[in-house]
Amino acid sequence: MKSYLKFLSRNKLYTAIEAVGLAVSLAFVILIGSYVVQQYEVAHESPQWKRTFVLGNGDFLGLTYWDKEELEMNIPEVELAAGHPKW
Repeated sequence: MKSYLKFLSRNKLYTAIEAVGLAVSLAFVILIGSYVVQQYEVAHESPQWKRTFVLGNGDFLGLTYWDKEELEMNIPEVELAAGHPKW
């Protein structure tokens, strides 16, 4: 460890580049982490969050308030397929 600290003290530009890189990467980790926590809290805000439906195909996923009613009207078995009992 002493040799590495001596190396850093002799190479100021390298030390500055390393410090800036560490700061930028830490900023992105904090930003992504806060986004994930926020999305998790929003998704679990509703008392019936386990009954959320997502429609999609290979290229697109979409979710709206009216999707559940539309699915139940056209495909009544959707509750069984999703693994949730009818409430």
